[in-house]
Amino acid sequence: MNKKIASVLATGLLATGLGLVAQQSTAHASGYAWVSSKTYSNTPAYKVKVPGKSAYMWNWNHTKKLHNLRNYPRTTWYVQRSVKLRHNGRNSIYWQVQNASGRVTGYVWRQYFAPGGMNGSNNQQNNNQNNNNSFSMSDIPNFDTYKSDQDYLNFIKYSPNQNDARSILKELPNASLSLNLSRYATSEGNLSDDAEASYGTVANKIVDRDKLIKNAYELKNLERLFWNSNNVSQSEINEALTKDGFSADARATFHGQIGLVMLDNVQKSKDGSVYSGNSIYILK
Repeated sequence: MNKKIASVLATGLLATGLGLVAQQSTAHASGYAWVSSKTYSNTPAYKVKVPGKSAYMWNWNHTKKLHNLRNYPRTTWYVQRSVKLRHNGRNSIYWQVQNASGRVTGYVWRQYFAPGGMNGSNNQQNNNQNNNNSFSMSDIPNFDTYKSDQDYLNFIKYSPNQNDARSILKELPNASLSLNLSRYATSEGNLSDDAEASYGTVANKIVDRDKLIKNAYELKNLERLFWNSNNVSQSEINEALTKDGFSADARATFHGQIGLVMLDNVQKSKDGSVYSGNSIYILK
């Protein structure tokens, strides 16, 4: 499998009137492959078509059952993303749904839903507004669950809250995203207390820590750029990378590793946890 960022992101994320479409067939350990996905900024309400019927909610790569919809018979669900999955040569459409609070979320076959929320509600939910008040834990990098560099790269590629990470990787097209170096970054970066507590077990999975301590290089100007602004342009990223020793030519010819954790903006869950900050390292 080619781990180069340029080859994985070559198809890009295509802007549409409804959101973002990503077209890339990516196989996962479960035998399911992402063919395409679409993220919505405003979503209508849905309810379970047959209350009490078993209908599972899965994680993003269809390897783990998260919830059963029969346990949520009176819940209104909001579609955050539509994903076309291929399995055994057949395509199916799954929706990433969440409840009103955003605390229950996952991927469900769309045929399990009927239009309209409970009590006839058909209100739309604005994702941009909701992200200011709550977030889904599935939108936060989970370094305990990724099995490979590719798993983490897929998360960055498809998560709506990883725009900053995608912008950085775009400027280092020949670098390889390293899960191990990214785990190292979680233990060395400037993250909020809640984020650091959440990533506390990640340090135990870091390989060759002594080598990383000696050779990994922190991109401090780039980190500082994202600390001070919520709306960073590509030209600003280029300028910060140049200050960190990566001119345009150096960026184009860099074939080393990059590790990063980017928690876009400040996100608060209903229990008051705050996940913010960033950490960016390279290894030649």
